[in-house]
Amino acid sequence: MARVTIYHSKVDAETERVARRVIDRVLDEIQAEAKRITAVGPYTSGDLALSIKRGPTVVRGQVITGDVGSDLPYAKFVHDGTRKHFIFPRGPWRLRFYWRRLGRDVAFWSVYHPGQKAKKFLTGPAARVSARYGWIVFTRKI
Repeated sequence: MARVTIYHSKVDAETERVARRVIDRVLDEIQAEAKRITAVGPYTSGDLALSIKRGPTVVRGQVITGDVGSDLPYAKFVHDGTRKHFIFPRGPWRLRFYWRRLGRDVAFWSVYHPGQKAKKFLTGPAARVSARYGWIVFTRKI
C-alpha cells in the first residue's frame, strides 16, 4: 500500500511561485506591445512609450494581480481618443504653438481640434496577450 502525504504550505508556495512567474511574463508582454504601439505615429515624441511601466505583482490570498500603464496626464486621451472640440486659452493670452504644416510658430484666440482616434495601446495588447494564454480579459475605466 502506498502512502501519500501532501504538505499544503509547500504546495501553496510552489503554486504561487509558478502563477507569479506566469503573471510577470504576461505583464512584460503587454508592456512590450504597448510600447511598440505608442512609439509610432506622426506626432509621436516617444515620451508616452518611455512612460509605460508595469507595477509590482501583488498576491492577496488566492488572487494575483499586476498592472501596466502610464502616469502621463495625456495618456488617457491617446488611449481612449477625443471628440471634436474647441481649445481656448486659460488667460488673456493667445494660444501659441508650432504648427508643423506651416513650419512656423502661430498664435490664435481659439483652435478647433478635429479629435483623435483611440489607440487602445493597453486594452488591445491585454486582450491579444491573454488570448494567447487562453484567458478572458475584463477591462474597466478608472
